[in-house]
Amino acid sequence: ETQVTKNTAHKAKLNSQATLRMEMSTPRLSSTVIILSRTFNSSAARHRSSAAGSCDEFDYELLMVKRHAGARFMANHHVFPGGILEVPADLDPRWEALLARRSHPSHRSELGMRIAACREVFEETNVLLSRPVVRRSAREPSDSSSGHESVLKNWRSKVQQDATHFFGMCVALGCSPAVDQLYAFSRWITPPHMRFRYDTNFYVCELQRSVAQTDSKPCWRREAARIDEQEVVELEWLTPLEALRRYANHDLQLSPPTWVTLCQLSVYPKLDPLLAKLRCRSSSLAPRLQPYQPKFQSQEDGTVVMRLREKQELTMNQGHFSYRDGDRVIHSSQFATAKL
Repeated sequence: ETQVTKNTAHKAKLNSQATLRMEMSTPRLSSTVIILSRTFNSSAARHRSSAAGSCDEFDYELLMVKRHAGARFMANHHVFPGGILEVPADLDPRWEALLARRSHPSHRSELGMRIAACREVFEETNVLLSRPVVRRSAREPSDSSSGHESVLKNWRSKVQQDATHFFGMCVALGCSPAVDQLYAFSRWITPPHMRFRYDTNFYVCELQRSVAQTDSKPCWRREAARIDEQEVVELEWLTPLEALRRYANHDLQLSPPTWVTLCQLSVYPKLDPLLAKLRCRSSSLAPRLQPYQPKFQSQEDGTVVMRLREKQELTMNQGHFSYRDGDRVIHSSQFATAKL
């Protein structure tokens, strides 16, 4: 019996090591969504502009979530909501039939990435990025009613426990994931030397502030956002510039891909030009983008250079970032100001 126990333990150890090697060698497909919402000169936006010396002129904010301290990946970091593609849930062939009357990617893996994006956003933030099928009359209650919130709360709990429930939820609610409203922004593949590796699509999606009576969007509003009290412990609406300032002031933690993404967004203080560029660059349903596959080079002074593409790199030293894109250089220290 002792030998059998030893053999069993040895096999378990070998299986664990094999699983770890697979995790290190094969990036897992995942999706993340940069959710943007127009500010419309809100009181919060006016306060932010005043605190920033009238320099923060963004007409939109983005949703960032703080991951749990016990998370195995990006613990305590502010990130965009998202997660891994779940098989078979996100690749279920029934999704194609449900989306038959909507524009959607013909390639199942790309469709699955977008399904995963919508599902993970719902699980982590309670925001349901969906397309309507039920018309609402002017006399019907809004989707923020307690009854609707209760239904979504129950479904959210089910989906968090088992991703396959997402399809059943959409059928039950008479909606479908808004895959055609996700605009491909970038793609990042975790370097080979890192323990947990991901091949991640970054999408941009504009969150609607209101619900049209003829085009209902269940919970597709910023007011619907709620933490899941599992992976996510906080959520905040920030402008790109505000997030960069807070990182510079050590108020929040950002990973290199998130910091670079915020830098790229920071040159678009107005939302319409950003969305126009994303629409013009490619169809919202285009194939996957050419990925960033960072290559690291360490220098004698402790500086680490992350080479992204030709003439595009990120330099890191003791928490300070410097991003070069052609002739444009952005330093994290330039955002350090009085705390907002």
